[in-house]
Amino acid sequence: MNNLTQKNKQRIHNITKIAILSAIAAILLIYNFPLPIFPVFYEIDFSETIVLMGGFAMGPLAAACIEALKIIIKIVLGGGSETGFVGEFANFLMGCSFTVTASLIYKHKKTLKGALLSLVVGMCSLLVVSALANYFIMIPLFVVKGNSIFKIAGIAAIMVCSFIAVALPIYNNNKTFKGALISLTVGMCAMLVVSLLSNYFVMDPLFAGEQGAISGIVGMASETNEGVKDLKTLILLATVPFNFVKGLVSSILAFLLYKRVSKILHI
Repeated sequence: MNNLTQKNKQRIHNITKIAILSAIAAILLIYNFPLPIFPVFYEIDFSETIVLMGGFAMGPLAAACIEALKIIIKIVLGGGSETGFVGEFANFLMGCSFTVTASLIYKHKKTLKGALLSLVVGMCSLLVVSALANYFIMIPLFVVKGNSIFKIAGIAAIMVCSFIAVALPIYNNNKTFKGALISLTVGMCAMLVVSLLSNYFVMDPLFAGEQGAISGIVGMASETNEGVKDLKTLILLATVPFNFVKGLVSSILAFLLYKRVSKILHI
């Protein structure tokens, strides 16, 4: 009975901490700002720092919950979405690729070396997912009109599910630090294969008439970077560097702040 009561108390504490961290992250997400060296539609914020600290303290599931709740709070406080929820979906998908990955590794190696490794692997995951998601889903989804949005959302769901369906069983059978790394690597490979297949058989035919709108986005990006000529160079010269900077800033802040607030997060 005492153990059950203690678990319930801990669960309530975690829910409370997740709610508080989500509110703080949502506020930081709202107060975002562009950087002059990147396209104006890429805005940086410090919300991932809060999610990282929550994930380090309570695990990868908590990180995913905070990512989701901060988006919901932001939409409610902001009165909706300016991007048809594409920006919010992108923030959640790429945020999870970073914070959940880092939290999962840190869960099994709670040392200074483990923290550094988790942040490095998390950033690598962020860069890969941001490149794939923006090329195959986010930018096409942003310009598409009508019922096609549901088709693209389906492709996005397939990519995410392919990662979970492959990575989760591997991790469940080998819940170790090595198992976590293997599950993440194999899951990313599975998502890459699915993204390539879905692009060839679905995305290219689906967006055959949307190249004009995509060209407009490429034109906006070329105003800050003359090297951006098409969607591929937009991803390589703008999307990936932007997410690298965002991930690096969030990692440094989380690394510097976590130990100072860890006692509060572990109450």
